[in-house]
Amino acid sequence: MIKLKINDIEIEIEDGLTVLDAAEKLDISIPTMCYRKDCTPFTSCMICVVKDKTSGKLLPACSAMAQEDMDINTDSEEVLASRQTALELLLSDHVGDCEAPCQRVCPANINIPAMLRHIKAGDYDKAASSIAQSTGSSDNPCEGCKCPCEKACRRNQHDSSVSIKLLVKYSLDRGKPRTDTASVEEFDFNCSMGRLIDGEMEEFLKHASSDDRIEPSSNDYTEEEAQKESVRCLHCDCIKQNNCLLRRYSDTYKARQRQYSGLSRKAFTQVRQHVNIIYEPEKCIKCGLCVQITERESETLGISFIGRGFDVKVGVPFNKTMDEALAKTAEQCVDACPTAALAFKDI
Repeated sequence: MIKLKINDIEIEIEDGLTVLDAAEKLDISIPTMCYRKDCTPFTSCMICVVKDKTSGKLLPACSAMAQEDMDINTDSEEVLASRQTALELLLSDHVGDCEAPCQRVCPANINIPAMLRHIKAGDYDKAASSIAQSTGSSDNPCEGCKCPCEKACRRNQHDSSVSIKLLVKYSLDRGKPRTDTASVEEFDFNCSMGRLIDGEMEEFLKHASSDDRIEPSSNDYTEEEAQKESVRCLHCDCIKQNNCLLRRYSDTYKARQRQYSGLSRKAFTQVRQHVNIIYEPEKCIKCGLCVQITERESETLGISFIGRGFDVKVGVPFNKTMDEALAKTAEQCVDACPTAALAFKDI
């Protein structure tokens, strides 16, 4: 047995445990992103950093072994600043929006891309409920609105915006909204790509209708017209915007997205080869969890680290497809992914 202190609380634990294990025994919360109990610590994100006052060193709690006479602090200004820096370094290489531009400027903060996905699927109750979940009411929040969402719609950079105001009305007219659902957690932090760069519009248009804006044949859309208009959405939002750990901790530690950004950024890409999931490489923090999971579960191909140094990326070896790589572990890998690099296509 060894004795140590964490936040001035003494604890005696068996040898062979990590600082994170010891903190958990005291119900002291330490944030983690690249760590899972069923995987070997990879120590890549450094969000779990703590300070050992005995040695004066900053340590990753997920992999640092607890030692006799350690005096660990988990929440000093130095520790919190180190976590903020770790997040800002991750964000410097992160490409993607948390919320789509249309949602960010919507006075009611409606998750517009989610509504459009439900319309596309023909589920008008869910489309209406996604509106009511944001507003807390079944009333139409677009009455009298000047539609800043349509002005901000990225589709304007190609032809014309999605007809959001009419589709909100259509959803509420056709669907039965549930107002008893839990409210969506709001974050101050929002990652933003800004204006699209060369090739990105083409990337989004691969999975959206090429039709120009569908004008209603009367005052309101028919079902066919609403369906056609809904699939014009580029879906430049983050499907996991409400449960992405990078966003959550960036919000908690007041991380600044562009603190370490360069003059240019990588181009946003999507890999939609898998029947159920989307892979967005520029959101990957290279934590290695999916690599470990596919190896542990004996996937024939699995996911691997490809390349070396700053050019290393996570992908499928031998130029094979994501469908082939994640034949049986897709759900586990999506669940383990701390960002939205791996996400289910359907919300």
